[in-house]
Amino acid sequence: MLDYQRFGINPSDLTPQFQGAAPRVQIIDRICGAGKTSTMIAGLNPLRQYLIVTPLLDDVQEIINRADVPLVQPEARLDLLNPDDPNDISHTKRGHLRELLMDSRSVVCTHALYSDLAYVAREGLLTGYDICIDEVPKTSELLSSGSKRTQTDRVNGLVWRNQYLRDGYATIRENGQVAPTEKWKNDVLRGENTLSQTLYNHAEAGCLWACGETVLVWELPVSLLSSGRSVTVMTYRFPGSLLQAFLDKHGIEYDAERTPQHQAEEEQLRAKARELITLKPIPGLEGMQFTVNEIDPSKLTPGKQHRIVNALKRLRVTDLKNATAGSILVTSLKRLWFRDGKSEADLPTDKRPQQGPICKHGGKTTGLFNLCRWSANVTRGTNAFRDCQTVIYLYDKHLNPGVAKTLGVPVQGAFNDLYAVSEMVQFVYRSAIRDGRPITLYAPSDRMRRLFQKWLHGELDQA
Repeated sequence: MLDYQRFGINPSDLTPQFQGAAPRVQIIDRICGAGKTSTMIAGLNPLRQYLIVTPLLDDVQEIINRADVPLVQPEARLDLLNPDDPNDISHTKRGHLRELLMDSRSVVCTHALYSDLAYVAREGLLTGYDICIDEVPKTSELLSSGSKRTQTDRVNGLVWRNQYLRDGYATIRENGQVAPTEKWKNDVLRGENTLSQTLYNHAEAGCLWACGETVLVWELPVSLLSSGRSVTVMTYRFPGSLLQAFLDKHGIEYDAERTPQHQAEEEQLRAKARELITLKPIPGLEGMQFTVNEIDPSKLTPGKQHRIVNALKRLRVTDLKNATAGSILVTSLKRLWFRDGKSEADLPTDKRPQQGPICKHGGKTTGLFNLCRWSANVTRGTNAFRDCQTVIYLYDKHLNPGVAKTLGVPVQGAFNDLYAVSEMVQFVYRSAIRDGRPITLYAPSDRMRRLFQKWLHGELDQA
C-alpha cells in the first residue's frame, strides 16, 4: 500500500484488511496545492504493483517521469487491429491494459479508462494491486439528453426508452442498474451493433444507471473501488461531496478522518485566499442566469448572446486591455466557447477551433478567444494553468436532478451549495494562486460570488 505516514496518517490507525474482503477506501482529504500527488509518488514501493488513475494525459507522463518505480501507460496499438474479428480488443487501450496487468506491471492511466478498468477488475486482474485514484472529478454524469441530436456517448431520453428498452436491448434492474440483454450482446458479438457502442460498454461494465425510463446516468465503477490490495483516493472537500454520497449509496466502507492539522491547513488556505483573490462581477451581466439550462446554446436567444458578447468585449478593452495570451483561464459550457463544442483536441491537426456563440455574435467578437485558455469545470489536479492570473468563471453550478436522484442526495439546499462552491474552489486553484500569486476572479453569477465569499470567510461548513 502507499506510505500513509507521508500524509500524516498513522498506519496503525487504519482498519486492517482481510484477505478476500473488499478493501476499505482510504480518503486523503487535503487542500489544493498540499502536494498530494508528490507525496504519493515519493511513497511508491518498487516491491509492489500499482494502478494509478489521474485526470489528464499530461499528468500520466509527469508521474511516469518522476516515479522511481517503473510505470507503464496503456496505449492503443493500431498495428494489432484485426479487421476480421470485431471482438479482438488487443489493439485497444483496454487490450494493452489487460496484458500489462496479466504481466503484473504497474500502470498509470487517466480517468477516461474507468469503464475499461471495470472490465479488468471483474476479471480479477487487480488482485494484489495498490490502487490510487488522484482526484475524482466526477462520480456520476448525465448521459441522456432532451436534444434531438444524439452524440456517441449520449442518447435522447425518448429514443432510450423506445429503442433500447422497449425493443429489448437493455433492462433496468430493481436497484436502477442498466444491463444489456442477450439480444444486444449477440449483436455486438456478431459485429452487427447499430446502437451506441459507448452505452453498451458502460452497461456491460456495470457503470450505467437509470432514473425512470428516460434518464440515464454514468457512474464510477463500483468494482474498481472494491478490488485490489488497497484503494486510496486523493481529493479535497470530501465531507458532503458527491464522492461521499456515492460511497454511501453503494455501501463502500471508507476511512476519511480530518486531523486538526488538516483543519488548520484549510483555515490557512482560506486566509491566504482572502489576501490573494480579487473577486469581481462582469459589468453588463448583472442579474443574468448562468445555470446550464439558461445558457444552453439551444436556448440562448440572440438578445442574451448579444449581451454576453458585449460584456466580455468591454471586459477585454478595459480590465484586460494589458492581458497577454495564455494568462487568462476561462470555464464555461464547451459548446458556448467553441463552435459545435469542438476544441483543438476534438479536431484534425489541420483544423483550428472556431469561436462559439459567447465569443462571437454576427461580426462582433469579444477579443478573448485567442487570449484565453479554456478548461472544463471538472478539471482537477493539474499544474497546466498555474501561470494564469485571471480566471473567468461562467457558471452557476447546480446538481443535475437525475444525478442527485440516483445518488439519493437533495437537489436543492445546503448540499447543492456545498457542491457548487467545491466545484468553483477546485477550479480556481488550477490558476496562479496555486503558487501563492494574486489572481482576479470574474464571476457574473450573483449566487456563485456569494457562495465563494462565504467559503472565504468559513461560513459555509462542510456536512
